[in-house]
This record gives sequence, C-alpha cells and structure tokens, in this order.
Amino acid sequence: MSVEPHTPGGGGTKTRRPRPLLVALCAGLALGLAAVLWTVPFAQHPGTVPTAGLPAVAHSLPPGTVPAYPHGPYKVGVTHRAITINDKPLVLMAGCIHYPRSTPSMWPELMRKSKAAGINTIETYVFWNQHEPERGNWDFSTGSRNLPLFLRLAREHGLYVNLRLGPYVCSEWQYGGFPDWLRLVPGIQFRTWNEPFQREMERFIRKMVDVVADYMPEHGGPIIMMQVENEYGNYQWMYGEDGNRFARWCGELTQRLNTTVPWIMCRQWSDVPNVIPTHNDFYCHHYLGDFFRKFPNFPGMWTENWPGWFQRWGEARPTRPVRDIAYAVARWFASGGSYHAYYMWHGGTNFGRTSGPLVTTSYDYDVMLDEYGLERYPKYHHLQRLHQLMFDYSDALLTNEVAQPIVVGDHQVEAYEYGAPTSPKSIIFLVNADEKQARKVTYRGLTLTVPRWSVAILAGGHLHPRLLYTTAQIDKSYPKSQLGFEVAHRPSTGRPYLDAPVVTTVRDRVPANREACSQQFDRPQEQLSLTDDRTDYLWYVTDFEVDHTHPAPRTLVITKVYEIVLVYVDGNLVGLQRGSERNQFDLGKLKLGDRPGTHNLQILVVTMGWTNGEKRMEEYHRGILGTVHLDDRDMTNAGWGHLAGLDGEDAETLAAAFANPETGAQWDIHTDPNTAAQYLNTSLAWHRLKFTFDADLHDFRGVSPFALDLASMTKGFVLVNGHHIGRYWLVAGESPDADRCRHCDYAGWFNPDQKCRTDCGEPSQRYYHVPHDWLRPAGAPNEIVLFEEVGGDPREVVLVNRVHQRRVRKDPDELEGEEETEVEQPPDHDHGQGQDRPSWRAGPWPAILWSLFGIGLVAITYVGWRHARRTDGRGETQPLLAGEQ
Repeated sequence: MSVEPHTPGGGGTKTRRPRPLLVALCAGLALGLAAVLWTVPFAQHPGTVPTAGLPAVAHSLPPGTVPAYPHGPYKVGVTHRAITINDKPLVLMAGCIHYPRSTPSMWPELMRKSKAAGINTIETYVFWNQHEPERGNWDFSTGSRNLPLFLRLAREHGLYVNLRLGPYVCSEWQYGGFPDWLRLVPGIQFRTWNEPFQREMERFIRKMVDVVADYMPEHGGPIIMMQVENEYGNYQWMYGEDGNRFARWCGELTQRLNTTVPWIMCRQWSDVPNVIPTHNDFYCHHYLGDFFRKFPNFPGMWTENWPGWFQRWGEARPTRPVRDIAYAVARWFASGGSYHAYYMWHGGTNFGRTSGPLVTTSYDYDVMLDEYGLERYPKYHHLQRLHQLMFDYSDALLTNEVAQPIVVGDHQVEAYEYGAPTSPKSIIFLVNADEKQARKVTYRGLTLTVPRWSVAILAGGHLHPRLLYTTAQIDKSYPKSQLGFEVAHRPSTGRPYLDAPVVTTVRDRVPANREACSQQFDRPQEQLSLTDDRTDYLWYVTDFEVDHTHPAPRTLVITKVYEIVLVYVDGNLVGLQRGSERNQFDLGKLKLGDRPGTHNLQILVVTMGWTNGEKRMEEYHRGILGTVHLDDRDMTNAGWGHLAGLDGEDAETLAAAFANPETGAQWDIHTDPNTAAQYLNTSLAWHRLKFTFDADLHDFRGVSPFALDLASMTKGFVLVNGHHIGRYWLVAGESPDADRCRHCDYAGWFNPDQKCRTDCGEPSQRYYHVPHDWLRPAGAPNEIVLFEEVGGDPREVVLVNRVHQRRVRKDPDELEGEEETEVEQPPDHDHGQGQDRPSWRAGPWPAILWSLFGIGLVAITYVGWRHARRTDGRGETQPLLAGEQ
C-alpha cells in the first residue's frame, strides 16, 4: 500500500498535520506527570517527621504498611538476616501482651490498637500455674485462661504469635509460672539436670504443643515461633555442668517435638542445639557484633526491649522516656537486627494473687497501651512512626548484609547504610551516641545536626539524602492528652455510682489462743508448707505469762520473717511492718503489767507473691524463719499454734456472715454509732458494698474502663462479684526529693533504679482495675467486697473511669527540654525535611515547573523543526503548508 505525497497546491490524499500548540501542551503535561512521579520519592514520605509544620496524627498506619498476613497455610523459615514467611524475609515488630493479665473482652481491642501502631506479632508467655493448678487438671477455657481464643483472635487480626512456653517465665509472676504442687514432687530440683523436673517439664511442653496444634503454620497460624526455657543464661552458671547439660537437653527436646516453627532461647549465652539465641535488655545493639560472629546463620532477635519497668509496693512509678526507647529500637535495626519485641506492649493487671513478691497489682509498665488498654501518648504515636519506617524500608534492611559503621566527619557520628545511598529505596541511620552533645555533620551533601543520644533516619536520594525521622524529636501533632481517672456517674441522674453506699461490715476472727489453731508445733513453721498457695495468710499463736517472775515485755523481736507482719496481743493490733532480717515491735503502750496472768501473742504473716526467679526455687520459704523474743525471753520453742487462711476466704462462710452479721462476726461495725472512728481503727474487716448500673445499660461496649479508687483504705484485697481483682496497699512511694524522682534525662543508659520515677510521695497504687467482664449491666446488683487488714473507710471508695484527659502537666519526655534536628538547605536542591519554609519540591510546584519547562521545550523544538522544513538543500526557504508564501 502506497501513500501519495502531498504536493503544494495540488490535489491528492490529505494528511492531518499535528497542531503545534496541542502537541506542546500534551508533551508538557506528560513531562509534568513524569516529574510528579519522579519527585514522589523525594517528597514527604508517609512516615517522615519534619521538624516543623508537622502533619496531623493518624490513628493507624496507612494500608499496606504492615506486611500482609498470609491466607491459609504458610511456611516459616530462618535465614542469617531474618525470619521468613513463605521464603520472604520479614521485619517482625512484636508487642508482649500476656493473656492472663487482661480479660477476653479486652483482647480484640488490644490487638486492633497494636496492629494500628505497627505491631505485627504478639509475644506471650504460657503460664503453667494458670493451666494446671492441680496436677492433671487442665484448664484452657475459663476466662483469661482461654489461650486458644487468644490465638484465634490474633489470627483474625492478622497478627503472628511468638509463643513462649518456658515453662519458667519470670515475668514478675507468682512463682515464675510454676504451679505450687511442682515443688512437692519427690527429689525435684527446678531448672537443672534433674530427672523429676525434666520429666514434668517435658510433659507440660508436649501438652502445650498438642493444645496449640491447630494454630501452627500448616493450619494458618498464627504461631511462627516458640520459646523453651527463659533467660537461662542468668542461672546456668550457678548449676555448673548440670546447668550446661540441662541447657543442651532443652534444645534436644525441641527437636523431638517435630514442630514446623523455629524455637528460641532468650538470654542464652552457651551454644544450644536446635534453638536461636535471642536477647533481652534495655539496649541490645551492642550484642550483635559478637552474636553474628558466633552464630553466622541466625538472625538478630531481641525478644525483650523493656520500654518501662514494673513497680513494687513502696516505690514511685517508673517511666522510661520514649526518646530513649526509640533510640534503642533504631540502633537495633541499624546494627542488623530484624526481630524486635517490646516487653511489655500492654502490661495489664496482676489479678488475684498472681503477682511476684511485693509487685503491685498494676502491671502497667508505663508502656504504649496502658493497664486498661488505652493509648499512652506520646509513646504510642512516636513509636508508631518508627515502626512504619522499618516496614517501608524492610527490603533495604533485609536484602542487604549487616551494615558496618562509617564515621561521619570529625565527630563520633556513625552512619549505617542499607542499600545504595543514592537510591530512594535505601535507608541510612546516623547515630550520635554522645549523651551530652549534639553533633553537626555533613553526610553526602546534607548538613544536619544530630541531637545527643539519638538516631537520625534518612532515605537515600539521587542528589542528597533526606531526613525521615529523629528518635529524639517528638512530633508535636500527637494528641495532647494524658491518662487519668474521672468519677463514674449515672447518665440518668449525674450522680456517682457509689454515692453514699450501704456498707455491711463483719470482722474476721483473731485466734484466741493456741488451741484455736488447727495445727500445733514446737516452733514456728515455714509458711508455704502449710498454706500451699491457697492463701496469703498464716497465723502463729503462742502465750506468755506476766507475773512477779516474768515482768511485762516491752519489745517483741522477730528475726527472718517475710513478707508482711501484723502483731496482735490479746486480739489488739500492735502494728504492721514489712518483714526483714530483724523486726522490732513496741509493746510498752499495752501496759501489760497492769494485767498479770496469761496473755496471747498472735502474729499474722502475709505473703505478697512468691519468688519469680532465683536459684533453687523449690527451696523458697516464707513466714517466720528465725527466732522470736519478748525482751530477753526466747519464745522460739515455746509451742506454737498455726492456722492457715481467714474465715472469710471461704465464700459460703462470708456470705453467711454478711447475711447475719451478729452470728458471723465478732463485731458488727454497721450498727455501731461511732462508725467513722470504728471503720478507721478496725483491722481484719470485711466490707461489702452494692450498686447497680442503669437499666438501659445492656452492655459495656463503648464504656470507658472502670477502676476503684481506694485512697480511703490501707491494705488488703478486693473481690468484685466474686472475682479477685488483686491485692491493694496504699503505701507511699519515695519522697519527691529522692534522686531518681528529681532526674529524668532521656539521654544515657537507662536504669529504673537511678532515674525517671514519677508520682513520688503518692501511694504506689491508688486505682484498681475492674474489668467489664466481671461487672453486671442492666440493673443487676454488683457486689464489692474489701478485706481490710489494718483499717480504712469503705464509704469513701469511689468507682471511676480511666480516660484520656486534657494534659495538665508535662510528660516525662518533655521535662528535660526539647531536641531539634536542624537540616541545612543543600546548595542546589532541598531534599531534606524540617525547614520552616516550604520546599520547592513539596506540593504542586514540581509538576507546575516541569510542565512549563516541557511546554517551552516542545515549542522550541517545533520552531526548529519548522525552520528546517522550510529550508531546502541550497539554503532557500520553501513553503511548508499549502498556500504559504
């Protein structure tokens, strides 16, 4: 097929000539679109945090940020750089949530908020003493023991699970997770080469593997790894060669189980077969160099980053600044780590008697989701942004070898580069480990000041890198709220739920004498052998004479008694002390010399949680372990009665006492005319309060979490509708003048024993969580029972809500001054973030400028082409279009 050429002024086939202006416009717009696409990698990334003009906070990460959870069965693997899912290496950002420390109604929201913050893995221990309180009697379905439900919810929320079986868990948990009956197995020694212990441990591990079989990778998960033992490196050396043999046996056990997931051992210093050693500490980047040399085939895994700390009774609340947490996390990934877990992410509550020794009922841990499941700002938001960057640049982090530090400039700032620095897909960490001084450096043409004790995270670029995030600089757009409590009011009347409550009170009995006790011994016995983890309370009762040969004693001295001691003489409270190597009580005020004859000494010893970690845990003892003296009279071998528990701890006995106080108690406080004084001076009292919610409150969806304000009480425990919500003690923390209360600089190695204590001088814990699961809505009666050991006024107990409040005081992260990351304008183009004025690369300017450039370029080209067509080979101009002269 031929086409006749068009001849000037002649006929023939006409061809449509392009319209020059339209061509120019189209070409220019095309160039503009290309410019937009080209500048996207340089424009503000969804995860960038400029130093000024910050964007509004998003409640969750953009879709697609967190790696997608696989549909159906998947395969878990291990490379020297990462855990893989279906052969794809993943950044795993884990958060510890312990299922017994929250309730089933809380689990879905905890998981939703975790996922929104960039957590893609839930880490939890399995608590043996929750699931097998008596040997052979297993429970995986009651309330918070429903581990299968917890795993199923994690899968539904697209979250992986690291299941830490132990069976030792530490965790500031009663007996480190071991059931009480385990110590009674003949010949047993915990956590060493010991056949009785290894037999019971293997039985438990095999049971757990069977229970969770439906949640393994071949069934769609969510389990991706399991842990055997826990921080054994802290104790292994204490057991010598038996410890080494036991550690190797743990690794061999995992192989015999034939599971489809890798196994780990945390804080495991020796080489154990078939397991990946992992790290626990406030900072772990400094372990990785030696780790990769010793274990070249394993990835760097940090199973416990402690972003806060637990609290003991008598301590002020610990906190860890988020700038320090972010610094630790960024340094970990800069140094080649790929698995990171916060211990805790949500701490929760030590309900019942589950806390470790002298650990508060609250296990809030000052972490990102508080005890009640609410977001704690700025921690939640600041770390959310960091997580987003680690996911967005995971390809660069995991497909490259571990970066070696490059010293930048004359200062001790180190650069860690993953990927080619000129590529927008690369990520660079600039580390300033100086805790005193910021450092100004120039890195590949970009000049910036890296704050002290911080990591500046950059993305590579064609011309210059650009700043994405600085660990020491908190985005000012986070919600300016603080967590607090407000009195819970009835919507119908606006009055408090516990407004002038009706209180019924009965008093538990003090054993009158030795004969009133159920067991008799020559001398005081070790407590746990008599209480068997059924109660915190054990009475020790003896008698003594006061006559002309035995003068009235003025002091009582007890040695080696633990944990709490209440001393009575003839049923009258002398005092309460925390147990120690030597406790002394003043008896002079009793004026026993005025009453010669036989007197009874009644000592109530109260445990406050069993050890959660030490050598030879099976030999752990509480109670009176030493001697008892009245002045110089040795009463140690005087003959002692022992009585375990309180009468009111039996639910039927207590119900009968409340139904008929005159027969069920020594004294009915409610009918006494001097109630205020009697409340405050009556020990061993059981108080019952009742209330109802409005009839139209059919469930608690959308209702803020509840707590009890127990500021009017002293020490004891609380039951709500029969559920033990935990011990309470209104003992104050250290004075505001204490060093660790006055200083909280985020920079420098964090130690909770040395700095960053808050609420100093206040009670260690004033508010006690009452889960929605344990309350009755829609007009049904709710019953609160308090057992008060010393004395308090139950009429002043208040039901409150946990809420976000308007901030009225600075966050600890704001107390030591602000940190700024200064970025200087590069000489040719500004690829940095954080300038007060807008960059020409921001907004619509790149597209507009490139479009204008494109239009001009096409116009010039068109004119040149037109001129060429009008000039013949002899340099003479020819007409271009028909009729043109």
